[in-house]
Amino acid sequence: MREITKLLTLAVVALIALGLTALEATAQPVSCAGLHALLITDLDMLPDPAVQGQPIQRWIVKLRADGNGECATRILVRDRDQWAGNAFATTLRPGVNVITMPANPGYRMQPGDHCFVVLADILGSQRPIDSGRQFCAKLVPPRPPAWTLK
Repeated sequence: MREITKLLTLAVVALIALGLTALEATAQPVSCAGLHALLITDLDMLPDPAVQGQPIQRWIVKLRADGNGECATRILVRDRDQWAGNAFATTLRPGVNVITMPANPGYRMQPGDHCFVVLADILGSQRPIDSGRQFCAKLVPPRPPAWTLK
């Protein structure tokens, strides 16, 4: 009888431990894939204006996530065929998220058009995030040439 009590006690302790492990696993943010609608509401760069040939220091992405919980994703900024912003892992919360991410150290504004796309890397697949407008830099008059997103 005593051995049965010990076995039952061990079984109960094991079930409790498994239950706690399951709770910890569900407390982690889920992927944004299919669960959250994402929308870029604004994109800024520092410095702004950016002088031709000078590095961009960082990007500020304002992103709205419509969902009922946190989700994990990586954010990237691309200018045509160049990566302007490094992949930045973050946990998005419902509502507006402000994400400050480092710029790609090799990225420079050069002559030409600069329209930026913000992408989400979700489960290894990169896709553009919807936005209400295009984020294109325009040339401002001072010499040397400089671009602004404002």
